[in-house]
Amino acid sequence: MHAQGASPSLSILVVDDESSLRETLTHSFEREGHRVAAVADGNAAIALAGESHFDVVLLDMHMPGMNGIALAEVIRADPRTSRTRLIILTSLGKFMDDDQLKRIGIDACLVKPVKQGRLFECLTGRRAVPQKSAAAPAAATEPAPPHLRVLLAEDNVINQKVAVAQLRKLGYAPDVVNTGLEALEAAKRARYDVILMDCQMPQMDGYEASRQIRAHEQAEGGEPAYIIAMTANAMQGDREKCLEALMNDYLAKPVKNSELKAALGRSRAAMPAEAAGGAAEPAARLDTNPEGAALVDLERLEAAANEDPVILRELVDLYFAQAKDLMNGLRAAINSGSAKDVDHFAHKLVGASLACGMSAMVLPLRELEIRGKEGRLGDAEALFERASRHLELTRDRVGTYVRQYQSH
Repeated sequence: MHAQGASPSLSILVVDDESSLRETLTHSFEREGHRVAAVADGNAAIALAGESHFDVVLLDMHMPGMNGIALAEVIRADPRTSRTRLIILTSLGKFMDDDQLKRIGIDACLVKPVKQGRLFECLTGRRAVPQKSAAAPAAATEPAPPHLRVLLAEDNVINQKVAVAQLRKLGYAPDVVNTGLEALEAAKRARYDVILMDCQMPQMDGYEASRQIRAHEQAEGGEPAYIIAMTANAMQGDREKCLEALMNDYLAKPVKNSELKAALGRSRAAMPAEAAGGAAEPAARLDTNPEGAALVDLERLEAAANEDPVILRELVDLYFAQAKDLMNGLRAAINSGSAKDVDHFAHKLVGASLACGMSAMVLPLRELEIRGKEGRLGDAEALFERASRHLELTRDRVGTYVRQYQSH
């Protein structure tokens, strides 16, 4: 942004009831030289926007009292703010098409967690130019270790050919199957280091195939394969759904060569040193708990803190303080049988968890959010206890990671 010398300083108003996201965005924008104000609700935003000029207003879609759409309509109706650029943030995927957003007066819709590059484009109307490093890696890719076995499970012939070509370019010679059932049978016959698993396949989809492969691995007691999900949906929550199915990683189709290479690199980093050819590589970016779900998306956490150790420490402390309050509210709501409050507290903590990369918290909280919306709290206590276990595991892992991060 400003640090690249490509855009002027902007005046930005952030409107979000999640304190962790307000804190993250404020640090991020101020770091780039922008002027930032942040408020927690629509009424405060209306008052502030009427008094001060803002170039951009970032609106959360889901806020108590006045949601992002209603707030956008009020801002657009005021002559003093009618030309302000409006960007709406949502954790539920894009909820309107471009024409609908344009009619309301919203310039862009971004899905949480927000990627820095996409946010740059929306703020300035220009595409972010990545900075070049003097130590940039050579364009040529290194071949995979010859003993690394890869299985590709994909039912579409065209997608198969594209994926196989990508893998061969990276030095891999994959085995190929057409269904989830065939993937399960192949995994039973031979041990694969990496399984690229399409999520939508006939006979048995990728989610169920992954679960059954994990059950077989547990029964056999061998090293588990690194399962990389591939899905064409690319909707918010898909990544968490894949991790819930005990997959290790996630790629959205169409898969870019760089993203595939990065995922395969993470698979090698997750392997024991002797299995990876004795090379010492960085730790895997996704840590798993005993249930197999990801604890923390460390890349998301670092990106949220702009890779600044001080901001990262502040963000982590803020997240766990807020999580404690929201979990207390959630427990009280479950005990009182208030489905509306269960929905409210679960939704707020989902948003904070997504923003900070606390992946393991998302799944049980999403289920609680659904239970609250549907008014079914029969298993809410069990889901709450699961979320509590994940929170403690996450706290331990993140505490260790922050100490290591700051020491480096």
